[in-house]
Amino acid sequence: MAEKFGPRKMITFALVWWSVFTGLTDVVKSHGLLYMVRFLFGIGEGPVFPANAVFNTNWFRRDKKARASIALLAGSYFGQVIAPIVTVYIYQYFGWQAVFYIFWINRNNHSGCMVRFSPRLS
Repeated sequence: MAEKFGPRKMITFALVWWSVFTGLTDVVKSHGLLYMVRFLFGIGEGPVFPANAVFNTNWFRRDKKARASIALLAGSYFGQVIAPIVTVYIYQYFGWQAVFYIFWINRNNHSGCMVRFSPRLS
């Protein structure tokens, strides 16, 4: 899909999708709806890594592609280390619902930056 529609559009779509379902996580009031929202949240993750691979292929020179891929993967693992610490801090000081609101706002900011500052490859 990233090759057909372009990596910029796919990553932006995935970030917006994540953002919407992160925000909806706090709104739902039943287990069934929570499972559905989190499932749909996970569906939005699907296009990210393939789109990033296409983005790296199109944007970086052949001798720089490996370094770019390493940075991408390292960043994704680094986020998994930092997120629980940040989540606990937000939960302790602002409550559990604030965790979803703050991450929702954060993802909206990332989506806006992606649309504004990423190169137009397709």
